[in-house]
Amino acid sequence: MIIITCHVRKLFSTIFIVWLKGGKRLENPVYIGLPKGTQFGHPVRMSSVEWLQQGEDWMVSGSLLLAVWQGTLICEVEDKDKLVLEAGDVLLCGSKLRLRLQHADEIQHGRNIEVPAEGMLLELDLRLPGGKTVTPKCQYLKQAGSELLSAAKNLARNWVGEQGNPWALQTQFLELMSQLSEEEQRRERQQEGWMEESIIYLHTHYGEELTREDMARRAGISPEHYSRCFRRHTGTTFSAYLTLLRVRRAQELLLSGQTTSLNDTAHQVGYREGLYLSRRFKQVIGVSPSAYIKSTLRPAALNINHSASLWALGIQPEWGMYASWFAASQGAKAHYSPERLLDGWNRKGRAVPRPDVILDYELPHRYEKLLELAPLVQLSPMRMSWRGQFKLIANMVGRQRQADELLEQIGEEAERLRDGLKRRYGAPGSAIVWEIGDHMAYGIAASHGRGAQLVYGELGYRLPGQFKEQNIEHKGYVEVDIGDLAKHKADYIFITGCPNQPQASDRLKLVLASEEWKCLEAVRAGRVFMLGQSELFYGYDPISCRAQLQELERMMLNGGIVSTLLTSQKSMPSYHAKA
Repeated sequence: MIIITCHVRKLFSTIFIVWLKGGKRLENPVYIGLPKGTQFGHPVRMSSVEWLQQGEDWMVSGSLLLAVWQGTLICEVEDKDKLVLEAGDVLLCGSKLRLRLQHADEIQHGRNIEVPAEGMLLELDLRLPGGKTVTPKCQYLKQAGSELLSAAKNLARNWVGEQGNPWALQTQFLELMSQLSEEEQRRERQQEGWMEESIIYLHTHYGEELTREDMARRAGISPEHYSRCFRRHTGTTFSAYLTLLRVRRAQELLLSGQTTSLNDTAHQVGYREGLYLSRRFKQVIGVSPSAYIKSTLRPAALNINHSASLWALGIQPEWGMYASWFAASQGAKAHYSPERLLDGWNRKGRAVPRPDVILDYELPHRYEKLLELAPLVQLSPMRMSWRGQFKLIANMVGRQRQADELLEQIGEEAERLRDGLKRRYGAPGSAIVWEIGDHMAYGIAASHGRGAQLVYGELGYRLPGQFKEQNIEHKGYVEVDIGDLAKHKADYIFITGCPNQPQASDRLKLVLASEEWKCLEAVRAGRVFMLGQSELFYGYDPISCRAQLQELERMMLNGGIVSTLLTSQKSMPSYHAKA
């Protein structure tokens, strides 16, 4: 048997359970604390809005709930901005404040006539378990839900007169507070939507003249309400957030060399002159722009290509990630995973270094929280070659000489291989680089690695016309059903990855054994290459590129051709020739 007993001290603070067994009470009762977030409260006094005198001050010692269900009321809280509450609006304020209310005028028959509003002014006492007073954040609920307004009207209607049930007002008050809580949660969910849109707009238009009033107008709310919602969503003010965006973009421009002068940088980020940008820059970063570009940076890389590019330059990023092939061959290991940046850079109170710059491809919107930590330099593979990305990274970390030497070595090795291929096969023609997944096959463009950056770049092969018609260079790859592989023709075919699932492997076997596949010119001419070590071909950093060139040379010039195996063998393991 369980007996639940309430201990009252100012307000309900503890619930304990006494277990009875066989009619005997256990010596030690089991105490169960109240759930986190629990609050208690009761109404203190209530006034009908229509009873208020024009301009009368209402001194509030506790919290205040103001609901208007007819007319218009002008509300001034502690001499701050005036709020205009219309029918359906609800205002919740904190404790110990002075409130001045005024009924709005309407024009009737050419004259301004004061029209009393109707509503409820309720002072309430809110507390936590143990008796500590709760001061709610001021909330202005424009056009509240019908359930909340109905609960407010019900409490106001039953406030006057004797109650047959002594708990009736408390019950109605609890219903009101419950509806208020549900309304707040509903609006928070709605706010996530329009606030996310507002944040995205800021990130794409920060270079324009933007004000809080502009953004509030776009959202269809008052500037004051926009400020409250913005701060609740971001943890900072609109002005501070916009300044951070502009300074971070200025950092990115300075690091990537995309600006000619400080004035040019200022104009690109939304300021009129470089001097003003310099002041803002120093305010946020702590140093001037000129000092910043001379400083030594601690980079973080959110992908394997940029992590490996830093490693190739002799820099071990404290935040990074590596493909298993790269980690095994180079002994590469990052101190911290990039996931820690996304989850919180100082999680669990452990002191970890803050990066000075964050490198990645084009980042989705959810990563924009990282701007609080450092500038995000986005190196889009769709707009920048692997060489361009590498040279830009080297420029940022002051390793231009090392980068030039590495690229020169790769150029020489590629030229030697290209000469050998020309002697053996003639001039380079069209080529397809396939990656076979468990569900689909993917034709890869130079932007997406898998060796394609070398095939279509340094080695001089070209994309087949079919792929160009499918706009592969815009997307980076073409998605094809595995069963349709033989429908795509090219002079050379490279396969850098095979499926893991048995069902997909069986489908690939059928394709490679089909007459349609065997009739392809590349198959008949012995120019189909199954490249093992798929992880080796995943990246496009300099170290991976050199290893890929060596593997391509082995496969294409030193007896690694597998076209005969592809057309004659029946088991997939034999396709990984000399891997």
